[in-house]
Amino acid sequence: MNRRSEVPTDLLYRAIRRLLEKGQSLEEVGNFLRQRLDARGMYHVRANREAVKPLLGKAIQDKLLAFVPPESERAYSTLSGAIRHPEARGIHVVDVDDDDLVDVATAEAAGDVAFELIETIATEKRVAMEPDATRATRAVKSKRGAGSAKLPEVHLGIGCGRTTRLVGERLGQRLQGEVDLRKFVSKIVFHAISCGFDPLRSLESPVAIFTLLENAPVPVEFVGLFSDAVVDTKLFDKIRQGPGVRASFERRGEIDIVITSMSGKEDEKGLWNEYARDDTSVLQRLEEHGWIGDVQFRPFSLTGPITADVGMRAVTLFNLEDFVRMAKDRRKAVLLVAPAKDGLGALIGVPSLRVFSHLVTDVGTVLRVYPGSF
Repeated sequence: MNRRSEVPTDLLYRAIRRLLEKGQSLEEVGNFLRQRLDARGMYHVRANREAVKPLLGKAIQDKLLAFVPPESERAYSTLSGAIRHPEARGIHVVDVDDDDLVDVATAEAAGDVAFELIETIATEKRVAMEPDATRATRAVKSKRGAGSAKLPEVHLGIGCGRTTRLVGERLGQRLQGEVDLRKFVSKIVFHAISCGFDPLRSLESPVAIFTLLENAPVPVEFVGLFSDAVVDTKLFDKIRQGPGVRASFERRGEIDIVITSMSGKEDEKGLWNEYARDDTSVLQRLEEHGWIGDVQFRPFSLTGPITADVGMRAVTLFNLEDFVRMAKDRRKAVLLVAPAKDGLGALIGVPSLRVFSHLVTDVGTVLRVYPGSF
């Protein structure tokens, strides 16, 4: 970085607060920076009114600012009216339809939901850990973080993909800045629930996403999953007993919250379309069974999960029926992030595909599922 813009993070934070929150002018903020930088002997750093505007970009880069995408009340009403099953405990519709922003905005909202779920699950776990107190008293204690009761661990399952990585970026930002988390949870454990596939997109693998989540104010632990992303179906049971895989499967029951995304049949970057470049026969067999999309690489049709053997399958800790069970369990949560995706209508309307307890999508997707609804 150019030495002329090397404003220390602590001064950058204070300068941005003065500019955006206190309404100080560019000149006033520049004078503030100049005084503080001179006091530190940093005379080489430029700090006048012209230098203040670029600092907004640096503040975003340094995670000192976070965008909160707006939500659509009309789309929410449409979606919540259609999703009447009790498993759905949280519905969020981002009011952004720009093609270049919808993925990021949806992921930002999902990262915030994931953070709130950590606190919610931790609070409920702590309540359950104090069986001798009344429920009301235990709930108050848990919310305040008071007393000497042992704090629970919270376990999150993380899939792979661009959307999940974007959610990880936002969740990592939230975790880093929330010291109050120490009142709720003793440790956060992140589990990989699938494997990366494309070597050119290695940053979208769960173990790469883990690096975004290291700076929480509480201890963190990571449980990887090391295998080929897609294997011969006949070998799957053997592979899941092998090194780097068996321990991950044995610990999957610990997972409280799953963060996952979905791909539609037309999604060129979806795993099955990527895989079909080398083996078109698998895609043909999927299409014979009415394939319209997948959640965490487990395919589904308009009528339910595709359980037929199509020759190959992804190595994942969970099948769709596992997500359905988790969504029904009030002690668990499955957060589905579905920006600009086809196939969402089936996940809403088919009982065997109700794979989410919490959903984050966008207004354009809702309109595609329910055209003319608002």
